[in-house]
Amino acid sequence: PPAPVQVAFKADERKLGEEKGHTACALDTVAGAPATDEITVGRDASLPIVGWAADPAGTVPPVVTMELVGPHRYFVALQRITKRPDVAEVMKAPALVDSGYDALVSFSAVEPGTYSVHVTQVTSWADVLGCDTRRKIKVQ
Repeated sequence: PPAPVQVAFKADERKLGEEKGHTACALDTVAGAPATDEITVGRDASLPIVGWAADPAGTVPPVVTMELVGPHRYFVALQRITKRPDVAEVMKAPALVDSGYDALVSFSAVEPGTYSVHVTQVTSWADVLGCDTRRKIKVQ
């Protein structure tokens, strides 16, 4: 599979759009290690992240972003690279094999603080679907 392209978080004091619903999602790994409830990273870090996200209908919206929500808001575009047959099997939805997301993210623009990690998807109909991964990233 193709390797993820490095991307950097950008500041954004607004939401991507009005959320129309919620999705199922997870942040599974950061820097190749299983994600914990709170992950500490340095501002100089560029780390690979992997997870999955899907909509309630069991489909995979084409646009997926990660948003850090805390003292400030930051977002980064994610790529659909990693195949997730485990998610497709558990959710009993074959299309979810393509629900994986990946990014090589830089935290250089993120101000120090603790941020909740949210995943936002935009459907082909421009509906915005949000999901709280229930993980936090502490940037030092």
